[in-house]
Amino acid sequence: MAGGPKKLMLVRHAQSEYNARMWSASTWLSPSFWLRGCDPGVRDVPLTPLGVRQAKSSRAKLWQRLREEGFLLPETTAVLASPLTRALQTAGIMMDYPLDSEGENNFQNSRLGSPASPGLSSNFAGEPGPIPRKIVALPQVRERCFSLGDCGRRAEELQRDFPDVDFAALGDNTQNCDSKFEPLPCRRAWWLPAAARARLDGLRDSSSGGGEDAEAAALRWRPNWLFPPNSVESRRETSERIVEAKRVLLARPESHLVVFGHSMFWKDFMGPGGKKLANCGMALCTLKEDLSVRDIKYYNSSEETECM
Repeated sequence: MAGGPKKLMLVRHAQSEYNARMWSASTWLSPSFWLRGCDPGVRDVPLTPLGVRQAKSSRAKLWQRLREEGFLLPETTAVLASPLTRALQTAGIMMDYPLDSEGENNFQNSRLGSPASPGLSSNFAGEPGPIPRKIVALPQVRERCFSLGDCGRRAEELQRDFPDVDFAALGDNTQNCDSKFEPLPCRRAWWLPAAARARLDGLRDSSSGGGEDAEAAALRWRPNWLFPPNSVESRRETSERIVEAKRVLLARPESHLVVFGHSMFWKDFMGPGGKKLANCGMALCTLKEDLSVRDIKYYNSSEETECM
């Protein structure tokens, strides 16, 4: 059904280290927090222990919704996620990867479709079989780049931590770059806002040593709304990326897509009146060919969920 309307199950990640720190009084009393532009200063934040519990307790609810809404057939369903660690971890837990003794995702030992990785047929007897649980990383659905926690890691680093996730799209994420530069920072630093990419491409073009200076600058870059040269991703940039994300989703051959992402991004993705999802909150909707999002149903409550 490439090009046709898509039925989407949008899921927000579980509680992250950023969420926990923003709830802590000590964070707000720290001078460095304010100097960083109200940023706790943790890169590509993982889930907290509470976040792991949230994802595990919400897993059955997600699968129940998927069964009720027809997200069952492997030929018509795909699972996608933002490449930020908190979304990948949530996707791994809620899509039922095996967990180790401490409740963490055991990606190193998990192979999708293997006997150690039970599918939907083992959770819901009598169903036709498991949906594909190969998670595809989709950089267009990453969170608005507003803090260091929204700055990701290079594809090769993510692949080591999540060997069963498909990160191919990160290597092609050059859509906002000038092709004449063959832009290295954009390929490797896929989380950069468009304006930051443009500045770093200019640095690479003017540097006598090729792309090394620009790559190092891309990896050092952090958003900070207090200082314009390192500004956060603008609303306009995020809106343009939402349009791109919708087009990418519509171009997929599957009719049903489960997509793990982030609160601010999903709120804007759903359009005027869109609601913020709680940790592990879900929204069922239809993405139309005109890029509108219709028929939204919110499933925004779960045990130990904090709306942050």
